[in-house]
Amino acid sequence: MRDDYCDYADKAAAAAIRGMKSEERAELMSRMDDEIAGAVLRNHPVALGMTANEQNLFRLAWRKKRFSAETDQLARTHRALAYVELAVSIVIAFTEKKVGNIAI
Repeated sequence: MRDDYCDYADKAAAAAIRGMKSEERAELMSRMDDEIAGAVLRNHPVALGMTANEQNLFRLAWRKKRFSAETDQLARTHRALAYVELAVSIVIAFTEKKVGNIAI
């Protein structure tokens, strides 16, 4: 369970990030510090002075750096599921075409 100090530290880091210029913010986030990552990932984008897309890009980069094997496995799983969805739609179309040609 998180304590009040962690919440205070997140809010203080978020306020510091919000007050930075975009170049300073980009340099800070490129370091992928755990304290900064926690503040970015646990706060609303508006509280950080960034867009949701910027926050998501940071989340993806941080996840890739910290959990590269799991991130790669997740990407491969998503690609495999996309192929399964494509195969299912092809099988359905083929079946509908064949069943439609059968006289009952």
